Amino acid sequence: MSRETAAIWTIGYVHGLSHLFMLLLPPLFVLMAADMDISIAQMGLAIAGFNLVTAVTQYPMGLAVDRFGGVLCLRIGLATSGAAIALMAVSSSFAGLAAAYLLCGLANAVYHPADFRILNDTVSKERRAFAFSVHALAGNLGFALAPALILPVALWSNWRIGLLLAAGLAVPGLVALARFRTSPRPAKEAQAGGVVITSMMWTQLGIFTLLSTVSAGVQSFSAIAAGLAFGYPAGAMTTALTVYFATGAMGIVAGGRLLRTLPDVRCFIGGCACAVLCWIAIWSGLWGVAGYTAALGLLGFAMGCVLPARDMVVARSAPRGRQGQSYGFVTTGINIGQFTAPIAIGAMIERGFTGGYFAFVLTALMLAICAGMLTQTRTYLTQAEIS
Repeated sequence: MSRETAAIWTIGYVHGLSHLFMLLLPPLFVLMAADMDISIAQMGLAIAGFNLVTAVTQYPMGLAVDRFGGVLCLRIGLATSGAAIALMAVSSSFAGLAAAYLLCGLANAVYHPADFRILNDTVSKERRAFAFSVHALAGNLGFALAPALILPVALWSNWRIGLLLAAGLAVPGLVALARFRTSPRPAKEAQAGGVVITSMMWTQLGIFTLLSTVSAGVQSFSAIAAGLAFGYPAGAMTTALTVYFATGAMGIVAGGRLLRTLPDVRCFIGGCACAVLCWIAIWSGLWGVAGYTAALGLLGFAMGCVLPARDMVVARSAPRGRQGQSYGFVTTGINIGQFTAPIAIGAMIERGFTGGYFAFVLTALMLAICAGMLTQTRTYLTQAEIS
């Protein structure tokens, strides 16, 4: 196996694990609540704390990646994640479980900057779109594994065994990383210290935040909002959401292939524009449940197509030798969106303001298009911004 191929699939596996770890608690909540008398508010606090710790520490982790190398940081991060989840499995109180999950949130901060730094250092430009597609697809599969693998094991035994299984999945990743080597960085790049935040990094932070807001809004609230607004049955909405996830995975693969022939910014803007049209169709309520399901499936496909292009734009705009901090900064937007969107949307849904919810998501998509146009018309990095 070539070094490039090993990098693509090793990083894909580790990234999938990071997404699995992010979604560990919700599927196990009922079992944990019965055993430890944990409330919904406490569980929400632990999940919010996880995302907050990741958001605050992701940029410093990016600086560490540029200083010490992506592979070393990723080994430490994955080992810490596994240890933290094992501690959660043996915790006897909510305080101990929450503290371990916060530690897992700290470890989670290293994945995106380290992953992308390694892929940029190791994979040729010709295969980079494919590498980013595998990376994004693995993340989606990681989310799916929490309810599909960990929950059945927990139901068969108990939630502690489920968590120990999740912790054990880190071992193959650590073995692969122990055998993995990247080519040494040029001395000039390795010594290029300092904090660099360019205007385009702020734009990319906005893009990551907006897309994360859309994803969080659709995944967590679309079924509830459609039921309230149009009277669609809950079972049909669950099926539609499953279609959304499936077509999203297909869209990621298609998006990677599109990048072979189309510029990344054009793919990004085109995918977001298609998503806008799909969301308008969903909001219209036309054609009933069948139309809703079809439009949500197309929305998932469009959002999936956007992800490889989004990552390619960042790869192209990141200053040489500073890819870790660039990705650490912009991917903080994922946690910002996941943290803030449920608060804003939840308040709308609770008050029955479903129109506000649909308008909120539509606005986020349209702002993402504007940000994409900004990346197309502006210079990515000026000498003044790095001096």
